[in-house]
Amino acid sequence: MKNLTYHSRFASQVDQWTPLRSHYRGVFDEVETDALVRAANHYDNRHRRVVILAFENRYAALGGLSPVIRYLPRYLAKSGEDVIFITPFHKNNASIQRACDQGIIQTAFSGLQCNVGTFEESITGYTSTDGAITTWYIDMHGFFCADQDPYCYPDKNELIKDALGFCCAVPSVLKKIGREKSVLVHANDWETAAAAFTCKLAILNGVLKSAKAVLTLHNSYDAYVSPEMHASFFGRKSPGLTALQISLPLLDAPLTTVSETFAHELTHDPLQKEVFADHLQSLFAMNPPVGIRNGLFDAVKKDFGAQTDQKTGRAGKKAFLEKKSILRKKLIERLKNTDDERITGRLVFKKNKDTAPIFLLSGRLDMMQKGYDVIFHAFRRLERGVAKLIFTPSNPIIKNSESFNFFVDHARKSDGDIIILPYIIPEDAYREMLGGSSFLVMPSIYEPFGAATEGYLNGTPVIGRGTGGLWIQIESIRACRIPGYFQNFFGHDEGISPQPTGILFHEDIPKAPAKSEWRAILSAAPAQRAGSPLYSAMIEAAHSALKDAIKIFHNKEQYGMLIENSFSMLSEFSWEDSIEKYKRVYDCVLRRAL
Repeated sequence: MKNLTYHSRFASQVDQWTPLRSHYRGVFDEVETDALVRAANHYDNRHRRVVILAFENRYAALGGLSPVIRYLPRYLAKSGEDVIFITPFHKNNASIQRACDQGIIQTAFSGLQCNVGTFEESITGYTSTDGAITTWYIDMHGFFCADQDPYCYPDKNELIKDALGFCCAVPSVLKKIGREKSVLVHANDWETAAAAFTCKLAILNGVLKSAKAVLTLHNSYDAYVSPEMHASFFGRKSPGLTALQISLPLLDAPLTTVSETFAHELTHDPLQKEVFADHLQSLFAMNPPVGIRNGLFDAVKKDFGAQTDQKTGRAGKKAFLEKKSILRKKLIERLKNTDDERITGRLVFKKNKDTAPIFLLSGRLDMMQKGYDVIFHAFRRLERGVAKLIFTPSNPIIKNSESFNFFVDHARKSDGDIIILPYIIPEDAYREMLGGSSFLVMPSIYEPFGAATEGYLNGTPVIGRGTGGLWIQIESIRACRIPGYFQNFFGHDEGISPQPTGILFHEDIPKAPAKSEWRAILSAAPAQRAGSPLYSAMIEAAHSALKDAIKIFHNKEQYGMLIENSFSMLSEFSWEDSIEKYKRVYDCVLRRAL
């Protein structure tokens, strides 16, 4: 039923999409509009050339965008699309430097002049090939100089400069590599969204012959573009004051995001509607976000998957539990043998007697999104020794920051029960932690898609706050409060699932929180947030979920059932299905917007 509802909602939204027209008049004059119409008439959708744009890549990554970019272009090519990937050359990134030293990334051209808008800069292009996909890396002097990750600048204006410079450079690079006509630019997030604008400027400048633009939001982040910066890059009146306000009116197809539930939240959830995306609501009304859920970010592991195919019922559960026991011992042994001065806290297990469940918190450290502090508050309410907690943020914690001190303080007060690894751990260690942990915990304040399927792929049930993509990734073993703005959204009762894969929780409050309350929580340090009634309710809901998870873990029948069901759940997340939907969105560019 879930999938049927998902497919029918998607089809309805795409079929009802209407191209935008009114905003063009404020950006392009009559002569320019005529030129764009002529170019649109020469766009051949049968021979379109898809260009994926993203600020992250396989070497320079931070959040959920990077794994999407590993799979989306590959599956598009597999489906028959002519596709390449263009991304910035983050010159100070150690992984990119190693790839250059190893000859994986090679110089393709230099001295290419940008000829879009009023921006003037010399472009150097690098290239590498990943299977059937060619990746182009764009570099310019003074751009893409962030150190730790693509977004790591003390001054956010540097990131905005990088983003706008990249979008201006893309059309010139496309011309250089022979992709001048029937180009379909698929931008991702605000950093590359302005390509919807620059590709149209490139047509007017004679750089491109025909091009269309689509956009996928993996988050609701946006950035203010000052009039001075707008003039220096584009040289004409702006359609808006932010990167997304500039870009959304100029899209040639429905706006997409990474789950149908987050698409709904962008226009209904008070946190999105009144806080993060309040300035975009009029544009969302004209181009409502359409959800296309991601596929899996890894292959189903044979050691678990084979058990699913060969055994059912109690025998299957027993096999799963035996495998989990082995992985748990390996994880505990790894932690014992990991000696790093950056580690805070420790896990102490009573030899051969300690059966406390291990909760895993992992992912990008973002105090305005991930809700890790909620779990630390909730975990401290548990009786000592009944559970263990591992925290592995995917970006380093700044030492002595308010966030760092908050987590360290909790770890010290729960000595033996909490360990924090405040650095990027190796991939094999991360997989070992996923498999050896009892539950992956995702207490997100909001979550466009989420990594719940990564837990399932490693045989680990998931505890998550009911938000965004977690609504569709977690089938709950217990009832979870559904906010009023989701009334009738799911098409069926979202109470206790007949095939649960974990636990969903959501705070029980009498009415939707006010914008001021959300802003107060998000602006406060984690140690000061607990004074908010909303935040306290989130802690209470998380605490209840952790207590129930401990009980379930000790009930081997129930816990084995969660693991078994999680593998069946994976079939609902298919890149083939995602690509089919993206291609249908691509086809919408034939509807005239001018």
